[in-house]
Amino acid sequence: MPQREDRIRSYRYTAEGAITQFAVVVEGTADGQVKLPTGADVGAIVGVAAAAAASGDEVEIYEPPSIVRCIAQAAIARGVPVSIQGATGKVKTAAPAGGSNTFIVGMSRSAAAADGDHVFVELVKSVMQG
Repeated sequence: MPQREDRIRSYRYTAEGAITQFAVVVEGTADGQVKLPTGADVGAIVGVAAAAAASGDEVEIYEPPSIVRCIAQAAIARGVPVSIQGATGKVKTAAPAGGSNTFIVGMSRSAAAADGDHVFVELVKSVMQG
């Protein structure tokens, strides 16, 4: 996959807890804070961390409509919607159960073969119903 990290929109936030580079982050407790999600498929998605950060540090967050690296939780095909896997901020192929909503981080622009691989994601926040 060619390097496509040239279309990036980012803002600086304060980390509420430790954050891993390329993890999806959600709204923190206070204005201007971000944190790792509390579980899978949650909303209040802000974007993806450009770098690792310790609690209380300033962290740059890539926001939509950026195309950025994310950490895959498992194999992901190119061109599928992805959602938050869990409290690590990794992404997975979105697959909501019938009648359930899943918050979408964006669309995969590359494939991942296994847990821990990097996958390019076009950040487009939305909701998908199963």
